[in-house]
Amino acid sequence: KSQKPLSQLGKIMQKLPHILINFNLKEKKDQNSNDEIKKTIKQAEKSLKGKGRILVRYSGTEFVARVMVEGENEDRIKKIAHNISEVIKK
Repeated sequence: KSQKPLSQLGKIMQKLPHILINFNLKEKKDQNSNDEIKKTIKQAEKSLKGKGRILVRYSGTEFVARVMVEGENEDRIKKIAHNISEVIKK
């Protein structure tokens, strides 16, 4: 939209730390039907205050869950990712 070259636009992009946790599952249950998982993710998103993102998904080919969190504070995103992972494991 700005008609600026990507080389110029890339300079204003802020890189944020992120963490990705993959772990094995015994079975893939619908995350959207689990209130505790939904509540945990929603609280974590609020704690990022719009300055980060959370992606939780199952692998399409394996019994593996993937939890990715990006944000400004590396310690905080590690805690968030581990917390979400533990809730899913339960």
